[in-house]
Amino acid sequence: MENHGKYWMVMIMLMSMTALVLTRTSLQEDAKWLLQVKHDFEDPLKVLDNWSNETSICEWNGIFCCPDEFRIISLNLSGSSLSGKISPALANLQYLQILDLSSNYLNGTIPSFLGNLSNLSELLLYSNKLSGTIPKEIGLLKKLEVLRAGDNMLSGTIPEEISKCTELRTLGGFIPAELGHCKHLEIFSAAGNNLEGTIPPALSNLSMLQTLNLANNRLSGHIPPEFGRLQRLNYLNLLGNHLDGKIPREFSQLWQLQILDLSRNQFSGIIPETLNKLQKIQYLVLSENSFVGPIPNNLCARSITLQHLFLGGNNLSGTIPEGLSHCSNLQQLDLSDNALNGSIPSNLDSLRNLYVLLLHNNSLTGNVPPAVGNLSRLETLSLYHNLLTGAIPP
Repeated sequence: MENHGKYWMVMIMLMSMTALVLTRTSLQEDAKWLLQVKHDFEDPLKVLDNWSNETSICEWNGIFCCPDEFRIISLNLSGSSLSGKISPALANLQYLQILDLSSNYLNGTIPSFLGNLSNLSELLLYSNKLSGTIPKEIGLLKKLEVLRAGDNMLSGTIPEEISKCTELRTLGGFIPAELGHCKHLEIFSAAGNNLEGTIPPALSNLSMLQTLNLANNRLSGHIPPEFGRLQRLNYLNLLGNHLDGKIPREFSQLWQLQILDLSRNQFSGIIPETLNKLQKIQYLVLSENSFVGPIPNNLCARSITLQHLFLGGNNLSGTIPEGLSHCSNLQQLDLSDNALNGSIPSNLDSLRNLYVLLLHNNSLTGNVPPAVGNLSRLETLSLYHNLLTGAIPP
């Protein structure tokens, strides 16, 4: 019995020693590849200075080791002012789950070897100087949940293979029709690229989508009316494109929408009264388009959540509706650079939270009402280039 106990003690010691050797070997292997990564980057801020054999790899800047498996599972070098190309040595970090190289000065293309990182769940490459197309090998990353590559100089379209990333929840940097297959996608952010063409109606299949940001691209055509099916959408930003046509009436079905920015496009037609069905809307930004007709009188008839209303730089006509006084939480109101006439409503003092009021470059007449003087939080008031008379109330 005593010999049996000694046997198991010896076996446990041997197993512990073997695990220790394997751990050391695994970390040494990862360290070898990371030192190659260091060699391949330009590092003006010397962020990678402590990447050396004199320091434990798990103490290196940007490195996180898994305490159980003793492997590198996270590499975060965001905002480190690194330049150069993405190092091929990264392909050997097979246990890597998070790779964040965002907000640097990396150039070249997104390499296909990233598709070898089969455990990767987050790939963050946004805000660099990367160019070229998205490699089809990204579709091999079955565990990928977050992919952000916006604010680069990418071109072309994403390959069909991206639809195989069935766990994908956050995507940024490009706009494919195949994206409609990513049923779990919650965030799609591709602002500040050179995207062209139309917005694919297939995006309306993303029933879990909450954020859609396609701002500052070169997109053209209409907004697909199918977008009314995006019932979870709370943020829609299309500013700074070449989109035209009317606001789809189906937008009235976006009950969760809090922020809608369609500014700096070529939209036309009237501003639909059905926007008052957006009962959670806080930001409504339609400035610098070609909208015509009156400002809807009932924008806050069903809800008073609206805080920021920007309608400047259109061709709106008629009077400033008195119904705006119901928007009691309004903080910013921009109706400038239109063709509005009539007088400034006397009930504006209902807008107790207003701190910006821009009415310049219209054809408003009459006196400035005392109500304006009652806006105690007002910081910015712009009335120039109108036909107003009298003095501004104290």
